[in-house]
Amino acid sequence: MEQLGYTPNAMASALAGGRSRIIAIVFPSQPRTIVGSDLEYVLAATEAARARGFHVVLWTTGQDDMEELRQLARAGLIQGFLLMQVTLTDKRVDFLKQAGIPVGLIGRTSEPGQIPYVDADFDQIARLAVEHLASLGHRTIGLLNAPYEEGVRGIGAAVRFADAVQRSCTELGVECAIVASEHTVGAGRAALRELLDAAPTMTAVIGYNWKPDGVL
Repeated sequence: MEQLGYTPNAMASALAGGRSRIIAIVFPSQPRTIVGSDLEYVLAATEAARARGFHVVLWTTGQDDMEELRQLARAGLIQGFLLMQVTLTDKRVDFLKQAGIPVGLIGRTSEPGQIPYVDADFDQIARLAVEHLASLGHRTIGLLNAPYEEGVRGIGAAVRFADAVQRSCTELGVECAIVASEHTVGAGRAALRELLDAAPTMTAVIGYNWKPDGVL
């Protein structure tokens, strides 16, 4: 094997044994793009999978592109799925559960049940940020949030963070204005102008995501 330079064929192994040892990280890339914090999750998941003898592929899809996910699952090459940009009611989760395909979440639905997931403690994050700004004397705070839809279809992380910031501001008697923004410089500037129009007395801003070149 060493003299011939033989390496196992992943597809042949999958057909023979039913285990490809390939995990797909599924990221809906529309209407937004992948940013630095997303790549940190992807790289960390890749390292963890590699340490356990698995390979990882990053599969980008359109928004609500269920048919593409169905085709990928039915092809039989993927042994498990890791979903990103999870919405509060995510159809992808229900489909993979019913298909009996292992699935994990970065983020979570409103009721994840027994599905394994990792998620930030947005209540604590919001509380710490608002308490810090309030202690500095700020009485009107703006939140520059990630793009999100209110209600059950929204990206869970953005919805929960917006709700948590609003709740913390109310509890501490601080005014709050929330604007969602795409991850581009132009969108960030437009969002800041919208925040200033909505809350002229705003003296501090909480940003959902940080970019090295800034969005404002």
